Amino acid sequence: MDVTEKASLISNKRKTKKCVIIKFDEKRGVDLRNSNNRFNSGQTVKLKDTGEEVTILKWQYVKNMKRYSYIVKEHPGTFFFEEEFQTQ
Repeated sequence: MDVTEKASLISNKRKTKKCVIIKFDEKRGVDLRNSNNRFNSGQTVKLKDTGEEVTILKWQYVKNMKRYSYIVKEHPGTFFFEEEFQTQ
């Protein structure tokens, strides 16, 4: 088997192999593929207290509280927990 045949064999194996994309947050060391958060970045939700529609900017898992916190685009200086949102 020459080099060309080996190269085509390797490329054929790669085409049939299924790829899994794993997100890993290097800052926090959290593996996001098994996250159980209810809301994602860019999703529009309502605040239970005011009924205001807000867009989720980012989220993170708070390990010591075992909860997810969210920052919304409309109030970037405030964080919210899942219990404070309603889905639309």
